[in-house]
Amino acid sequence: MTEHGSPQPSEPTHEPAAEEIERRARQVRNNKRQSWIYLAVGAVLVVLGVMGVMADDRGILDWLMLGLGVLNLVIGGMGLRRPEPPLSDSTG
Repeated sequence: MTEHGSPQPSEPTHEPAAEEIERRARQVRNNKRQSWIYLAVGAVLVVLGVMGVMADDRGILDWLMLGLGVLNLVIGGMGLRRPEPPLSDSTG
C-alpha cells in the first residue's frame, strides 16, 4: 500500500521454477554441443592416429593421438547418453 491507501502496482512475478527449467534446458543444450565436439575431435584424432600407426615410421606421438582420440570418443559418447547436469549443480 502507498501512503494514500491505494494498492501498489503489481510487479510481474517471476516463477523460479520456470527460470530453473530454462537454465537446465540451456545446460543440456550446451552439454550436447560439447559432446558432439568431443566426438568430432575424437574421430579426427583416431583417423590421424591410425594413419600414423600404419605408417612405417610410427612413434609415440601416433599412439598418443590414437589414445586421445579414443578417450575423446568415449567422453563424447558418455556426454550424449546423459547430457543432463547433476541436480545438485546450482551454478548458472
